[in-house]
Amino acid sequence: MTKATVPSKKRSALTTTVFMKRMMAVSGLVFLFFVLFHAYGNTHYFEGEIAYDHYAYFLRELLVPILPFSGFLWILRVALLVCLAAHAGSAFHLWIRNKKARGNDAYAVKKSNADYFASRYAMRTMRWGGVILLLFLVWHILQFTTLHLTPGGHYEHGRAYMNMYYGFQLWWVWLIYAVALAALCLHVWHGVWSALQTLGAIRGNVIPFIGGEEEKSEREPLKVLGRLRDGEIVPADGPRITCQCLRVPVLYGHTAAVLVRFGREPASVDELIALLRDFRGVPQELGLPSAPKQFIHYLEAEDRPQPALDAQCEEGMAISIGRLRRDPLFGWKFVGLSHNTLRGAAGGAVLCAELLASRGYLTKK
Repeated sequence: MTKATVPSKKRSALTTTVFMKRMMAVSGLVFLFFVLFHAYGNTHYFEGEIAYDHYAYFLRELLVPILPFSGFLWILRVALLVCLAAHAGSAFHLWIRNKKARGNDAYAVKKSNADYFASRYAMRTMRWGGVILLLFLVWHILQFTTLHLTPGGHYEHGRAYMNMYYGFQLWWVWLIYAVALAALCLHVWHGVWSALQTLGAIRGNVIPFIGGEEEKSEREPLKVLGRLRDGEIVPADGPRITCQCLRVPVLYGHTAAVLVRFGREPASVDELIALLRDFRGVPQELGLPSAPKQFIHYLEAEDRPQPALDAQCEEGMAISIGRLRRDPLFGWKFVGLSHNTLRGAAGGAVLCAELLASRGYLTKK
């Protein structure tokens, strides 16, 4: 058998989905803290013209004489602009990547009407809410920073109170800010939760449901073990599989507690462990670039595998198994772990493409 020579493309960590999601989370939290500080500062408006103008002047003289007059504000503006570019750029790049990954076929997952509405609602409010906020930000800067837009009166630099007063004399200006505020609340409502999940800050909760995951876990293996008949997949009759899926606050790694009954009873635990460690699939025999050298790693420690310690095994492409022992009801039980975004998604797809290329199914045009 000839060894495949499929060239592997080097990928930068800065272009990975995980990095972009983290960049969106961090930049989003920066914007959240800025909005809270900005809203607090604007409450000085209710103290009168002198207090509000003094607050605006105070921001311009921060860190003077270390920085020039308004220097701190310009540093803040540049930092916020960088965060905006990172946030919006990552969001757009992830949207394009997801769209290309789906292609023309939508992966059908059965959801209740409420779940479907909630997921679509969150997705659309984040997308269009972000566009609305971006357009509003341009309007807000032109109105109160550069003073190129002056609805309601004659704006002047240094008169923040009167500029604010003039700005809200027209009903349609109120409408613009009301729509922007609604978009901001919806964006923050969903964005903060997503950011905390991405950064691994949400702890102490387990959700005993993942839409479509249990049905997929029970049926898809039977398709893999099945056969083709007249161009259609005929699922295998067995083994019978049942599962319960829980959503836990772990960023990388899918962990499974498995109970299994074999048709032929193994002689011992050592025999099973040897079979796991010695297993070599076609990707290992061909030496494909993305294939792990050892597909299954058995871990002897009683507290392994763990997502934080073992999900990145062989660059996230290997399977980790531990705690193999007899079970009084089913026969045997163990804990398995795989990387959800590498072995279970992008990396697995690349490995499949490498296998197809090595077998001659993919050729250059």
